[in-house]
Amino acid sequence: GSIYTVNGINRLEAAAFNVTNGSLLSWNPDLSQASNISSCATDSSNIYVGSGGEIYAISLTQSIIKWQKTIDNGSVLALAIMGNNVYYGGRYYDMQTHWFVSVLGRLNKVDGSKVEMTGVDIRGAQIRSLMVHHNRLYVGGQTASYITSEWGGVGVYDTINGAISWGPVINGSVFCMASTSNAVFVGGILNSAGGIYAISLTQSIIKWQKTIDNGSVLALAIMGNNV
Repeated sequence: GSIYTVNGINRLEAAAFNVTNGSLLSWNPDLSQASNISSCATDSSNIYVGSGGEIYAISLTQSIIKWQKTIDNGSVLALAIMGNNVYYGGRYYDMQTHWFVSVLGRLNKVDGSKVEMTGVDIRGAQIRSLMVHHNRLYVGGQTASYITSEWGGVGVYDTINGAISWGPVINGSVFCMASTSNAVFVGGILNSAGGIYAISLTQSIIKWQKTIDNGSVLALAIMGNNV
């Protein structure tokens, strides 16, 4: 988020806490050039954060920024880790059309170098959420986006074989996702209202949907039999 102080102690954009007693840790990377962290993801040794058009790789144990990558004319709105890659989604400003356009890409975790993605052709306003399940990267965003074939709001990219066709057409914007062994749950503004859809992982079938009256669904988590 956007952080300036924690209990009167200076922290810029990010902070870490002891999970047992809630005390503020000394971890304090120099993110003075960052502004309003909009996404983050972790592996066993680093946290990767998206801020504006920048992605930072930061050590989890030391306040060291290992690398920083600029996404030209873009805003990073979602991050996910799979294997040796950091996947990012968001939007960038097209100087020719003067519209915001979706962006999906991946970087090498070690040095931040770009790794090409094959079979991807995305069109639409923005990507708002990414989720990893097995060797697939689930992508959520605006209706009228495409990954190889038409999809609305949510689609999937197979990181081994390239893009594949999956995804029911959802009228709205997907802001968050979570998964179980047989379903993916998406939340956002769906059919002009806050809502949650449960979708089969193997077929483009909506198992059930729930409307959240007068609201927008911005986050999801799974525990046991509950969403």
